[in-house]
Amino acid sequence: MVDSNRIEGTVNKAKGKVEQAAGSFIGDAKTQAEGVFDEFSGRAQATFGKAKDAARDGTDAVRSFTEDRPLQSLMIAGLIGFGLGLIASRR
Repeated sequence: MVDSNRIEGTVNKAKGKVEQAAGSFIGDAKTQAEGVFDEFSGRAQATFGKAKDAARDGTDAVRSFTEDRPLQSLMIAGLIGFGLGLIASRR
């Protein structure tokens, strides 16, 4: 499933490009600047949406692994806990 931030960001990016072109065509620096801002914020929003999608995919993969292999998951969690305990005890 695609995150809504990704879609809105893409729309805002396109809107910014249109504003830039319109501002350039009519010679309005303010409209051009608003277009640059909208394009930049759209890119940022789309990137945030992509990151949320990647995090969701990673979470789904971990969930699937733990459901399919509960014993291995428990052993991995134990090793991670042991390693963190070793690191914490050295401080």
